[in-house]
Amino acid sequence: FRDKPVYRSINVRSGAGGLMEGLSFRAPVMTSQDVTAHPLPLIYEKGTSFSSKRPLAEIYTLVREALRATPNAKILSQPEKARLKVTVDRCSSSDDELRFYVNVFAVMTEGVTTGHLVEFQRRCGDPCAFWWQYQGILQLLSPHLAGASA
Repeated sequence: FRDKPVYRSINVRSGAGGLMEGLSFRAPVMTSQDVTAHPLPLIYEKGTSFSSKRPLAEIYTLVREALRATPNAKILSQPEKARLKVTVDRCSSSDDELRFYVNVFAVMTEGVTTGHLVEFQRRCGDPCAFWWQYQGILQLLSPHLAGASA
């Protein structure tokens, strides 16, 4: 089973300025053993996060594949931390590099995981470019992940 990846077809449509109009890609399906989420911290980026009740591996895979469809993006995947480190080159008029993390946290209630929170955290670069990147990814994910709306 591990020798061959399992793929799921995902149709992606975006209203975000035609960023990825009608794009379709095949995403390797991860299992819950592949991805490990940390519990939700007390402080997180509330303005650039959303929640979902979907399984962790599915959330992680969808977010990763949506990021891969972003032009000029380099992604470092860390499934053992449920984190994606993203660098986008030439994403604004200033030709700056934009770096941000995407963390998936487990929302716990009385020791039981009741959902997940996906946090986008800007590390450096143009704040406006980051905001538009976040909105574009959110538009791509909203049909697939309940709660991922602007």
